Amino acid sequence: MRRFHFNVLKNSMIVGLLNALIRVWAVLLILVTAPPITVPAKSPELTFYAQMGASFATIDVKVNLKSFDTPTVYYLAITRDAAACEPDAEMIMDYANGVLIAGLDDGQVVGGRWIVSFERDRRKALSGGEDIPQIQGKTDFETQFEAGSKAGFKAGFIDGYRYDLYMVAVDGTHRSNVAVVRDVMAMPFDGIKEDRVYTIRALDDDYQGRKLANIRRLSDLYYETKGLHGSLDFLDCDYMLTSDIDLTGEENWMPMDFYGNFDGQGYCIRNLRGSGGVFGMLEGASVKNLRIEDAHISLEEVGTLGKLGAVAGEAVHTTFENICVENVRISGGIATGGIVGELGRGSVLDTCRFNGKVSGYGHVGGLIGAAYSEEETGITIKNSVSQGMVSLIINEKEGSLGGLAGTLAGCTVTDSVSMGTSIVSTSAKHIGGFVGQASNSVFTGCRAARDVKGKHRVGGFGGLLTEAVVMADCHASGDVYGERVAGGFIGAALGDELSENANHSIKMVQCHSLGMVEVKGGMAGGFAGSLAYTAVDACSGNGDVYAAGPEVGGFVGRLTRKSRITNACAYGDVVNVPGSQTGGFVGLITYGSGIEYAFSAGNVVGQRDTGGFAGAISASGAPNTLFGCVSFGQWVSSDDSENLHRLVGRMDHRGVNSCYAYLGSVVAGEEGLRHVSPNPYGADGGDINNQTVERILARLGWDRYYWSFDWDGDVLKKPRLEKG
Repeated sequence: MRRFHFNVLKNSMIVGLLNALIRVWAVLLILVTAPPITVPAKSPELTFYAQMGASFATIDVKVNLKSFDTPTVYYLAITRDAAACEPDAEMIMDYANGVLIAGLDDGQVVGGRWIVSFERDRRKALSGGEDIPQIQGKTDFETQFEAGSKAGFKAGFIDGYRYDLYMVAVDGTHRSNVAVVRDVMAMPFDGIKEDRVYTIRALDDDYQGRKLANIRRLSDLYYETKGLHGSLDFLDCDYMLTSDIDLTGEENWMPMDFYGNFDGQGYCIRNLRGSGGVFGMLEGASVKNLRIEDAHISLEEVGTLGKLGAVAGEAVHTTFENICVENVRISGGIATGGIVGELGRGSVLDTCRFNGKVSGYGHVGGLIGAAYSEEETGITIKNSVSQGMVSLIINEKEGSLGGLAGTLAGCTVTDSVSMGTSIVSTSAKHIGGFVGQASNSVFTGCRAARDVKGKHRVGGFGGLLTEAVVMADCHASGDVYGERVAGGFIGAALGDELSENANHSIKMVQCHSLGMVEVKGGMAGGFAGSLAYTAVDACSGNGDVYAAGPEVGGFVGRLTRKSRITNACAYGDVVNVPGSQTGGFVGLITYGSGIEYAFSAGNVVGQRDTGGFAGAISASGAPNTLFGCVSFGQWVSSDDSENLHRLVGRMDHRGVNSCYAYLGSVVAGEEGLRHVSPNPYGADGGDINNQTVERILARLGWDRYYWSFDWDGDVLKKPRLEKG
């Protein structure tokens, strides 16, 4: 029994095993004979969006790639104004490899490729990784770009142009769809282009890099591309501000040369810091309607080199119009001005204003360091104002310092003003309240209202005039201090001898000075220190003169080299102790010079050769050295009784004709009151008093066009110069 049961069980197990084998065999048979199962693969996919770039002439793109390993992305951009063209994948890839597109010019199409690597996050790449490249303009490609060899590829984006941008990605045998974003602009200055007038504006914190610094970027861009492949010469385009610009943080601004038109539209550039103003060299350019505030420009670390101005270092054939510079410090350079360092031929400066501090090593002025033109009146300066402080850094070489300009040559200057703090320099050779040195120039309707202190040639309006200069209706008010040659209006005028017929290369008409003149040991005059080959008409000096040297007068210290003065007056007292050749109007007359229809009104104190009108007339004087002249001073005194007279202290020849002195004048020498010998042709002059003055002057030919006479009872108030 037991054995049977075992056999049955054994047989049952064998049968079950066979059945299991049969079932497995059946499954295997089904698997072998059934058709294969297909698992769909993911399709390669590219999507992107694009926007105006964050730097000049660029487009930013953000790319999404799916089912790629290490793809190459090809792009093609076609300007919106180009002929209609809808590129396929082959055209996009061919262009990146240097195959040009027929019908599209350089600049109308841009293309290239870059390799996208997802090794940093392969899992993210397989599931849809991202890369954010920037498509650059011109030849400034980033390293991941593979530059092509054809000109069409090198063209790059043109700022302000709108493009349709196409992309396709390729990875081995896998290729994506062609994706497109239409109407995207390559970044101009602020995203707007208006007939090649490029605008500049301050943007939010995300775009601080644009600002005004993009002008400098334009300069670099042009030199990098050398203007090839459709690149515009951005240095001669037109630009305008559309908002104020704050350059805080731009600590090393480097000015660039510029040849276009710049319109600030009344907006302001603030906090410029660097070794130059907004521009370096301007040629054939214009800058207008601009304000510059709170700037600090310095070249002191490089000594005397360079030309500095808040707007430009140097300019030729350039117009500056309606520019205001406030609270700006400029220092260093050989030509330094509040607006421009050196102004060249064919330039115009109109309605400009400066208020700040300027200092330099050579030619220094409130608006202009120096202006030169080979042609007379080749530069125009008008309707402009200089305020603030100007100074010359100690310099052993010759320098010129002026409230408005250091040196002017070949200029026409009209209706302009220099006013403000004192101008002081112990090293400038020529220093003036308006201009340090001028030649071959014309000044009309200009004013200087500053005290001036210097060492060499010092004047309330100009330090030195040379060659051909004309001044009309110009005024200087302010005290003048000097050591060698100084005048209330002009320090010295040294014209050129043009001919033997008494022509004069320097002319001053209806010009006036108001202020005291003080000189330690040189020539001094209430109007001019020294005049040579100069003609003066209808001018006046209206300040006292204090000196201790030779040749000192109430109007001019020395009159020489055929110079002529007509219809002029000197109102101030003259004190020259110790000193010689002291006169109420002129210190010394020599070398064929002369004076007609002029008077002095002040008292005179001298030491040797002292006269109420003239200190001395040398033997080289003209036959009519003085004609129709009058001394109205109340008293004349000197330590030298021999050469002390009511009209002329010392006469080396008979050069006095029809001249008079006030009857009540007191002449006092070291021995007491001196006896007067009235004589219209002598050193004491004829007598003139309240009752006879108007008749005598009319008989002498004093022109009513220039003069009028005022009376206060029996007291004569002197003739009044009507013109000017």
